[in-house]
Amino acid sequence: MTRLLDFGRGHWFHHLDSTRRFLWAPHALEDLLGPAVLDLRPGLRIADLGCGWGYLGHLLLDSVSPGGSIHGYDLSEELIAKARSRAREAEAGRRLRFELADSTRLEEVPDNRYDRAICQTLLIHLARPAEALAEMRRIVRPGGRVVAIEPDLLVARASRHDCVDEENPTLAELRSRV
Repeated sequence: MTRLLDFGRGHWFHHLDSTRRFLWAPHALEDLLGPAVLDLRPGLRIADLGCGWGYLGHLLLDSVSPGGSIHGYDLSEELIAKARSRAREAEAGRRLRFELADSTRLEEVPDNRYDRAICQTLLIHLARPAEALAEMRRIVRPGGRVVAIEPDLLVARASRHDCVDEENPTLAELRSRV
C-alpha cells in the first residue's frame, strides 16, 4: 500500500507536492520501476541526487526492500532537514538516509558504491550538469544504471492553450510547432 506523506507547508511546497503526486502517481510508477528503466528489486542500493525532501526516495523504498537502501543528496540544509524528519516519521531507519552534498562533487562517496543513481528535475538547475552526470556514473557499479528525469517545461507550458499569448510571437511560433 502506498502512503502519501505531507511534504511541507506554503505555496511552493504545496505545488511541488501536488505535482510530484501527479507525476509519480502509484499507477504511473510501473514504467519507472520496471525493467526498461530502473529495474528495481530487493537489495539494491540507490543514490538520489538533488533529492530535495526525499519524495522520490520514499516512493522507491518499498521496491528495494528488504535489504535495499536509498541515499539522498542535496545542497539545501532546509530540505535535507525536512527529508530526515520525514524518514523518521516513516520509520525508514537506515534504509532511507539523506546527506548534505553537492551533486557535482560527491567527494565522500566511494566509486561503485551504488547499483543505481537517479535524479529528477536536477540537471536543469545546474550550471554544470555534465559534472553531476559524471559523478552519477562514478558512484554506480559497472553494470548499474544512471537515470536522469528532466521535464521539458517550455514545451509543457507552451502546449497549454491558456498559457500561450498570441501577442507573443515566440510562444505563438512555438505552439505552432508543437
